[in-house]
Amino acid sequence: MELPLAVVSDCQQRAVIRFLSLEGRSVSEIHEEMLPVYGEKTWSIERISQWLRDYEEGRETVHHDDDEVELRSGRPSASTEKEPVEAVRKIVLADRKVSIDNIVAKLSHRIGLKAVTTVLKDKLGYFNICGKWVEAKLIDQHKKQRLDAARRFTEMFTNESESIFDRIVTGGETWIDFPLPDNSAKKSKLEHTKGKIMVTVFWDSKGVLLVDFLPRGEIITGEKYRVLLKNLRTVLRRKRRGTRREKIFIHDSVGPHSEPGTKSLVRTFDWDDFCIQPCSPDLNPSDFYIFPALEAHLQDQQFSKDEAIRKEANRWLQEKDSQWYNEGLQELTARLRKCIEVQGDYVEKQKD
Repeated sequence: MELPLAVVSDCQQRAVIRFLSLEGRSVSEIHEEMLPVYGEKTWSIERISQWLRDYEEGRETVHHDDDEVELRSGRPSASTEKEPVEAVRKIVLADRKVSIDNIVAKLSHRIGLKAVTTVLKDKLGYFNICGKWVEAKLIDQHKKQRLDAARRFTEMFTNESESIFDRIVTGGETWIDFPLPDNSAKKSKLEHTKGKIMVTVFWDSKGVLLVDFLPRGEIITGEKYRVLLKNLRTVLRRKRRGTRREKIFIHDSVGPHSEPGTKSLVRTFDWDDFCIQPCSPDLNPSDFYIFPALEAHLQDQQFSKDEAIRKEANRWLQEKDSQWYNEGLQELTARLRKCIEVQGDYVEKQKD
């Protein structure tokens, strides 16, 4: 095969950018790696930087987002009805916590709040539960998975009563919005008013165990998640020396949580890997209890630096007493019982 390649697709270059960025390469290093292969068709440093920002903000796909490009450029779409639907779908899949206002902004205000709401509810069938967009109607397979998990936990609770809370370790990650310090006029309104940083929190009935913030814009990967789990085990051995019983590790089975390497690692810990069905924030203690409270606390505060939001989140989590964390697990028990009552369906009222 002769280099540079004569035929190059944008999707190929996006995939390479994604791969190299996950290896920790800088923009200039990525550009240098691509030049010998793609020649004059290599994307510019500016264009690479733009796509890296998209990935850092939670984008997962490398496929071309025709809908957004057409909306920004003003070019008519061949399918005007499909255009906003697919554009909104991709935004939600990249960040299920995205607000309707932010969806409108990401689409350059080409469609309004009412239209986006219609797409979300009527076209895509999404509803907001625990601050996340989920499918309004669960398929039978997902209902069964939720029901099986609820029955399993309820049986364990019947046998152990509240002593089971001493065995539970749980956690998850979420995006936290924060103001960006660079208010350059060259940036769009959305870019210069808000940024996102991902936080992972592990906790048990006695309190917070581990809090980890990724550098701005980075997302959790399988490798990073497994490093955190190893750190979590070390923390447990230090902070919970008197609790030698097998841990019940409750987490959702989304992304890096369900990778074979992750499951294998958890088995080496001799933990009971208690996975919650994907897109079930109403059954994940971090989603329905910890994160909404943390985000509400941080919502009205201004942070000009990443370190400031890290310190405040850590302070708030550390100051919560054991009773507060224990109440989160009490609520989990009630929700799982409710899940059995509704035959695996959502246990929380759907919000618009």
